[in-house]
Amino acid sequence: MKQLICFQLRRIIRQKAFWIFLIGMLVMTINSAIELRRNLEDFYAITYGGGLFPIYIMQGQIVLIMPLFMSIIVAYLVNGERTSGMLKQPLLQGITKRELLDSKIIVLIITSFVFITILLLSSYIVSLSAWGSGVLARENVLRCLIQYALVLIPFVTLSIFLILLSLYTANAAATIGVMLFIVLFDSLLNQFFISVISKVSFLYYIYAYSSYNNTVLENWMIFRGILICLVTAIILYLLAAVKIQRMEYA
Repeated sequence: MKQLICFQLRRIIRQKAFWIFLIGMLVMTINSAIELRRNLEDFYAITYGGGLFPIYIMQGQIVLIMPLFMSIIVAYLVNGERTSGMLKQPLLQGITKRELLDSKIIVLIITSFVFITILLLSSYIVSLSAWGSGVLARENVLRCLIQYALVLIPFVTLSIFLILLSLYTANAAATIGVMLFIVLFDSLLNQFFISVISKVSFLYYIYAYSSYNNTVLENWMIFRGILICLVTAIILYLLAAVKIQRMEYA
């Protein structure tokens, strides 16, 4: 399965969408720093300019844009391969359906980890250029590292959810379209029904862990979020395992 994972990662790297997203992410990071430096009296400039700039970037790119990018990747990994018949090839070489499922999930988790890491490093490089070495104050760096590490947890669950979604959707466009609707609808729920959604939705904790809309990150959010993400991930994985076992590939 290791060879299958490496093969799929190489295929993703060769995709134009991968590099377009990466370049776009870097451009938006630089532009955000310029805007904060230009509007020194703006609330976000006061709150996130300097040492907390990586968290500001997290709120704009990880919360809203990255789930959609992941849906594009998973549509390519599952829907695209299923349409072209490539999804059957690993099965013909002795890979089981469970191993095929696991490889897709692992590849998506690795991809999200790589992009979140690149985003953290690039945001620090840009902030050093814009605000100087003061951004490396220990308390700020520690807070940024903790929040970036925490946000990886719901993204693991999101990876499994997207694989499950792609198993039920007919094509790549459907997968991306459904995920776009979920992102927009979830954004609405997180603004008006926090008390309810925080008890059931793992997606809420992408917002909470990034301090989106000035959400104060409290201890109960951390522990409840980890528990919800873990339980949801197990349920989604079992559903995906059952679905892929019942699927036949022409």
